[in-house]
Amino acid sequence: MATVAKVLGIFMAIIFLLAEVMVLCQPPPSPRAAVPAAGAVQQPGFPVTVTGDDGRAVTLAAPPRRIVSLSPGHTEVLYAIGAGALMVGVDEFSDYPPDTGKLPKLAYSNVNLEQLVALDPQLVVAVTRQKAAVPEMEKLGLTVLYLTEAGTVQGILDRVRLLGKVTGNGEQAEQVARSMQGRIAGVQRRLEGVAQGPTVFYELSPELHTAGPDSFIGDILAMLKLRNIAADVPSPFPKLSPEKVIADDPEVVVLADPEAGETPETLRTRPGWSGMRAVRQGRILVIPNRDIIHRPGPRVVEGLEFLARQFYPERFQ
Repeated sequence: MATVAKVLGIFMAIIFLLAEVMVLCQPPPSPRAAVPAAGAVQQPGFPVTVTGDDGRAVTLAAPPRRIVSLSPGHTEVLYAIGAGALMVGVDEFSDYPPDTGKLPKLAYSNVNLEQLVALDPQLVVAVTRQKAAVPEMEKLGLTVLYLTEAGTVQGILDRVRLLGKVTGNGEQAEQVARSMQGRIAGVQRRLEGVAQGPTVFYELSPELHTAGPDSFIGDILAMLKLRNIAADVPSPFPKLSPEKVIADDPEVVVLADPEAGETPETLRTRPGWSGMRAVRQGRILVIPNRDIIHRPGPRVVEGLEFLARQFYPERFQ
């Protein structure tokens, strides 16, 4: 009996030893197979860090689920890239797409910080007019990405991609940017062979504010090969003197703000304007919808196409 017990003991020892060896020989579990703790799931591409136009680095640990946009242009970008459902507030001038009408509106120049905090945003996209308030927003615990208005059409494309990156909508943003690029290239192909278009005064206001070369509107005029009379003015949106406009004698005047009340008839009553080529020949273009050109968002392509058809109708049959 003792011999049998001894044999059984040796046999069981061998069994346990084999079991331990099998465990040691198992490959370690894959990290992807590990079940993360609740709330610890890492989103692809996050955390992400970007630098705003004020030089501050902004880091988001995960895609924001509550966004406030304080710029009509950025609002349009966010909706275009599929982040519209994340919007919980916009500035008072954001009115496109129509869904923005359902959102709380904040003042554009003097943001009500109490109202902003009450919206509990995980990301605030601020613009030039709110720059002075950005430090105060941060003191209140808000994550703020400060972006100036883009100075070129390429800058608008860069904004689309940047906002796609910080919202986790990078693929949709890339699709929007590529679609815009394709339409821009289509316009440029039709203008091949055009050496120089007409001389233009682009009137933003009756006070003779216009678009300079350092603005995205000025960039659009340059893309259309138009000779902007403000091309030599080092300012994004300068105010020209009546004497300069008259002396430059533009071939076309663009009335860019239909709400200003200016018409081809009112231009004829301005002192010295009746002899201007554009007025004398009736070459005055009234833009019916300024927002497709004046907002640095996806619709600027519509504005580019609209102006191209007006200035070069024979190439856009």
